[in-house]
Amino acid sequence: MMLVWGPIIFGLILGLIVGVSIRKTSFNFTITSYIVLIIAALLIAWQLGQFDFYRDIRMATGFVSGFIGLLIGRLLFGRGS
Repeated sequence: MMLVWGPIIFGLILGLIVGVSIRKTSFNFTITSYIVLIIAALLIAWQLGQFDFYRDIRMATGFVSGFIGLLIGRLLFGRGS
């Protein structure tokens, strides 16, 4: 079993790009809403599954890393309104 790094790296980069471009609004997420979003993203990634020819884990690693990149980009580098 070998972890495929391509989808993880590209998902993280695309997530960071989208997260940086999201403008911060007056609506702020709480810790609870971030936890719910993370759980929902993990459930979606588990249901999506991995490509047939990948044999690492049963989740869509590109989707999970893209979502993590989106959150990191939004929290750290998001533009002010």
